[in-house]
Amino acid sequence: GMEGSGFGVTFHGDQGSLLITGKGYKVYDKSRKLVKEVKDMSNFNSTGVHLDNFLSAIRDRKPLNSSILEGHKSTLLCHLGNMALRTGHVLNCSPQTGHLIDDKEASRLWGREYEEGWEPAV
Repeated sequence: GMEGSGFGVTFHGDQGSLLITGKGYKVYDKSRKLVKEVKDMSNFNSTGVHLDNFLSAIRDRKPLNSSILEGHKSTLLCHLGNMALRTGHVLNCSPQTGHLIDDKEASRLWGREYEEGWEPAV
């Protein structure tokens, strides 16, 4: 993991970066100076918050905190990044649809094989 943590991810932007570890996070400005550090997020359970909201939407027909489209956009970048890492090359994608352009190797990673009888019916 990053900085001795068992988990970590870094987001880089034009104004700085955000390092999230298994226990907390650090915010750096664009000159790599530490701006903010939270060492213990044990009381913050974002998974529980999202799950509660999702179940309330199903059970009580309450609105989701974020639209399905925004969730798709958030996860699409993660999926494409993993596909690029696994194939070892840059991916070319349609900016309108997010679909891969002429990349059979990466396209094989887009789906999965299901055991017979477990195929999703959409």
